[in-house]
Amino acid sequence: MKVILVESVIGLGRAGEVVSVKAGYGRNYLIPRGIAVFSSPENMAMVEAKKSEMEKVDAEKRKDAEKLAEELKALKLVMKVETNDEGQMFGAIGPSEIVKYLLEKGIEIERKMVSLPEAIDHIGEHKFIIQCHIDVQVELVLEVTS
Repeated sequence: MKVILVESVIGLGRAGEVVSVKAGYGRNYLIPRGIAVFSSPENMAMVEAKKSEMEKVDAEKRKDAEKLAEELKALKLVMKVETNDEGQMFGAIGPSEIVKYLLEKGIEIERKMVSLPEAIDHIGEHKFIIQCHIDVQVELVLEVTS
């Protein structure tokens, strides 16, 4: 199914682009939320007419994302976890735990913005990426201690 993006979507494309998506994703998620419209000549003309407005909105979102990235870079992330006698963690740290941790620090992000190479299951320093905007990402280091 081809749709025209009204907003930039991380991993999919920028506002104004025509992209192919699975039918269910387009019909059940993108179109009802106003993120995309069906690809047709009429909708393409409408998107072209609103392109400058969409670029202005995208520029504002990028500016906000850059502020968020600066806030994140300024943080020192240290998470304390419970371990057994050998120093092994009970469970693992995933994107949801990182979102909760940052919320406690006063920074609100979405779970889908956190990109972990793998679940954190041992003590030490771990690098991961937070994708604040389609053009703005920040690499952070999380220190996991006992």
